Amino acid sequence: MLGPQGSFGYSGVGTISLSPSVAARPVNDIAMVAAGSGITPMLTLINAVMRGSVFDKTKLTLIYCNRSPAHVIAKSTLAPLHNMFPGRFRWLNVLSTDGGEKKEADDEDVKPFVVGSRLTRAMLEANLPPPSDQVCVVFCGPPSFDEFVGVELRALGYPWVHQF
Repeated sequence: MLGPQGSFGYSGVGTISLSPSVAARPVNDIAMVAAGSGITPMLTLINAVMRGSVFDKTKLTLIYCNRSPAHVIAKSTLAPLHNMFPGRFRWLNVLSTDGGEKKEADDEDVKPFVVGSRLTRAMLEANLPPPSDQVCVVFCGPPSFDEFVGVELRALGYPWVHQF
């Protein structure tokens, strides 16, 4: 896993800056794509958005990739956000295996999920908000994951992409 790349800031009420040399921009949606421990910077961002101003209506989408339900970090923190922020927080888990136990595959704290697959362009396209100047996409994971996601997001036409 690489360290943080560049400079990223969330100053509240849907305002994001990607670099000190570029003016902050408003966004309606922040999409996050993470794998494994790449969830760490996403948790900080989720916390900043959801615990900020009551006037902040920024929507968050998280696609989180792991081997199995047992590998999902912070699921007890993420799971309640569906109910706490309906219409503002969407979460999809992409699991390469079900963990070998039916009990794990039925874990309510990791639903909704896709089992038996790695992340694909089709999953990104179906689950992220459509590309626009009002959407910022951030991603973090192992190097091969970051390379794949960066290429696919640009191919899908996302103009504002940041790798942590």
